[in-house]
Amino acid sequence: MTEMQIVSTAESISELYRHLTLEDLHRCFNKAVAGEYGKFYEGLDEPKILNILSQYDIKRDEELIKFRSEERKEHKLQSKEILTTNKEAI
Repeated sequence: MTEMQIVSTAESISELYRHLTLEDLHRCFNKAVAGEYGKFYEGLDEPKILNILSQYDIKRDEELIKFRSEERKEHKLQSKEILTTNKEAI
């Protein structure tokens, strides 16, 4: 990639994925280096990088939704246990 392409890619990332943290970007690119998003025989360009980020973002959102759902279930279970304990104490 040329310097101008790198700048353009960085601007696109900051516009499209401003909600991602540096830690997210680090994780995403580590996964890309490990081959999780396929092999890049002909190098990287802006569309490939944005595609990698899109895949990461989708997976991240799915995991966050699952985590929050499990968190809500746990909270409901704890609330029921508290109510049951309070009723037994009365």
